[in-house]
Amino acid sequence: MPYDAKALLSAWLPGQEGGNAIADILFGSSAPSGRLLLTIPNKENEINFTQSQYPGVNNEEEYSEKLEVGYRWYVDHGVTPRYEFGFGLTYTTFAYTGFKVNPTTLEATLEVENKGTMGAYAVPQVYVGFPSSAGEPSRVLKGWGRVQVGAGKSATLSIQMSPRDVSTYNPGKEEWEVVDGQFSFMLGESSTKIVATQAVTISSAALSAVDASAV
Repeated sequence: MPYDAKALLSAWLPGQEGGNAIADILFGSSAPSGRLLLTIPNKENEINFTQSQYPGVNNEEEYSEKLEVGYRWYVDHGVTPRYEFGFGLTYTTFAYTGFKVNPTTLEATLEVENKGTMGAYAVPQVYVGFPSSAGEPSRVLKGWGRVQVGAGKSATLSIQMSPRDVSTYNPGKEEWEVVDGQFSFMLGESSTKIVATQAVTISSAALSAVDASAV
């Protein structure tokens, strides 16, 4: 029978001390901070995989989905999943302000304020939208951070990205290349809950001062 639970706690693979950790969360002595590392759909085969894509025909699979895998498909097709990638709740709420991305160092900075009465970890995520000419999905996770913030307190957080995070692979040259143009950097609490956006112009020449070994 269908049921409507007011809350769900998924412990995944917690290890031998998992029972103690779960008890701490259930009794309110510790706040959960985990985030989903996958997308939970509303129904079976919601992304309309064909037989040729999976499990394949004549022992051959066709990867026609290209880069639209997981949350990327949901975002690009405007479909709301049951629980999105990056989703997670805790015993407080956070406010995010001052989101900025340095176009030369690719460092994202932001302020996190705990609006509740219990200390907890905030786990903000940085998604990137490439210029349309790059042929990338419209929203791709490129960085995230984790910071503990006391009740009613604020904290500054920086999230460092690299030139690789604004690059695409050139199969002819067999190397990664920085994409020049205007990017959209999105600060999110999950892949669908975006709380701040900044347009940033990226230049491969300007990034040359950054350690190129990351590309």
